[in-house]
Amino acid sequence: EAEIAALVRRTNAEISDAELSGSAILKEVETVKRQGYAFSRGLVTEGAGAIAMPLPGGIDRGGRPLIVSIAGMLDDFERREVELVAAVRRAVNRLSV
Repeated sequence: EAEIAALVRRTNAEISDAELSGSAILKEVETVKRQGYAFSRGLVTEGAGAIAMPLPGGIDRGGRPLIVSIAGMLDDFERREVELVAAVRRAVNRLSV
């Protein structure tokens, strides 16, 4: 939580139009942890969505945490969220050792 709060403060200080709320970010992080995936709804590109999920540890020689993400039109992703998450989860599970 402290690291997230520091990142929020830094982002708000460095980006003039950034208005991130630490409590809102922490709430979103808890949702992502509970669901096991993140769903970005138009945050980077208007009208686009992305679903991201962590890859199993140990697949990167450097030990870095990695994710896999798919992106597409937001309206399609919102309609097919359950189906898309299941497909990504199946792909990630194939990589588990």
